[in-house]
Amino acid sequence: MASKNSTRWTRIRISAADVERQKERRLHREYSLHLECDGHPDRAIIYWHADEDGGRVYFFSPEAATIAGELLAPFSPVVVLKPAMRDLRQLGAAVANWRHSYVNLH
Repeated sequence: MASKNSTRWTRIRISAADVERQKERRLHREYSLHLECDGHPDRAIIYWHADEDGGRVYFFSPEAATIAGELLAPFSPVVVLKPAMRDLRQLGAAVANWRHSYVNLH
């Protein structure tokens, strides 16, 4: 049986504005560095999908949110129930592969 904590994910939204994209790249890079230090936890999963205005919405698993910690604060994180896979599919969501992202950021 899943623990209550495993159903509590964190959602952030990043607008399409240039300043927000810069913050997103910083989050991406810093998260990846933290992930390396924490030994690649397999349960650290992030899903994302494009927003209708060109922004992005990210869903962090409890483990991923713990690794990100205060890095999420600038994005006004919201605790949500674990998203259902069918809902994520309908949104066109994909897994965000942020492992080793600090090596080759565009």
